[in-house]
Amino acid sequence: MLPQALWKKSTYELAWRQQFFAWGQDVVSDHGNLLQKFGFQKLPRQPNAGFSEYIWNGVEDIGTQITPDLKPHHIHLWAHGICSKIENHSLFYSRSSLQPWLIENPPSQLPNSHEDWMSFLAIQQCPRQVEQSNSLLVKKLQLSLFSWVAFYEAWVRSTVGTSYRDATTCVRKDSIVPGSKLEELWQSYARSNFCHY
Repeated sequence: MLPQALWKKSTYELAWRQQFFAWGQDVVSDHGNLLQKFGFQKLPRQPNAGFSEYIWNGVEDIGTQITPDLKPHHIHLWAHGICSKIENHSLFYSRSSLQPWLIENPPSQLPNSHEDWMSFLAIQQCPRQVEQSNSLLVKKLQLSLFSWVAFYEAWVRSTVGTSYRDATTCVRKDSIVPGSKLEELWQSYARSNFCHY
């Protein structure tokens, strides 16, 4: 793996695409659907949709080391993107970019297909791409999401072993890191970019 100082946003974006590929492999794993074993609920497939969608509901501590603040945390994952929702704010990332969209006051039921998501983003009055924002809220949402991704990868490692993740990602031509290093990569990404609030 490259030293942290040499990584650029474009390199992380390649790793982000690799992460989505890894999630796709987890759905068809010989060990069963790992997303569902982790606790994701599979949504009914939309007519003519070429992909499945998953919802995960958990709890996130968005407080400080001194004052914990537990909030419901919802993850909506599908082939083309991921949305992380805490309280009335969501961050949406497409699978090909680490440029998030901030959605304030999302609906109680998130859109259930890629097409619905694109329509939803198009008609929102204030979804906005986050431009190097120093917003405390945005940093907390980003830290929560990438810490969660690292946590998921740690769960995969402890459940099926490091050789599984290496094997599932090595078939991808543009894999940027060994699959077993994704956990470390996202922990590092979260700490170096979003822990300074």
